[in-house]
Amino acid sequence: ADPIAGLVITAVILTVVYSTTRSVLQRLLDAVDPRLIPSILTIASKVPGVEAVTDPRARWIGHTLHVTLNIEVDPELKLADAHAIAEEVRHRLVHEVKGLSEAIIHTDPSSHGGDFHQLMAHHQQEAQRPLIER
Repeated sequence: ADPIAGLVITAVILTVVYSTTRSVLQRLLDAVDPRLIPSILTIASKVPGVEAVTDPRARWIGHTLHVTLNIEVDPELKLADAHAIAEEVRHRLVHEVKGLSEAIIHTDPSSHGGDFHQLMAHHQQEAQRPLIER
């Protein structure tokens, strides 16, 4: 009976060690719950004035969650109005996402008015080239 009890205790200890190690390694690698990004997209897209939500990123820093994302708004809006929409997105995220302590919201004019990122396009193409060409 003692060897069986020892095996059971060993199995329990190994299960706890595996679970804890996996959780700690995910945090060290900035992993977040895979359901979190779709949730963030849904929350942000429901704010009036938000036409699109792009490039969401979330990461743990210590015991707090930090989120960055881009929103697209009407290009004809005044800067103050676009900023107010971004602040509303930030406010809702802080209230609705558990553990969130910081949300950085970048506001872009919606693309239906033209390509507002044309100036940087050649840099993005350059960044996608390999650093070492063979």
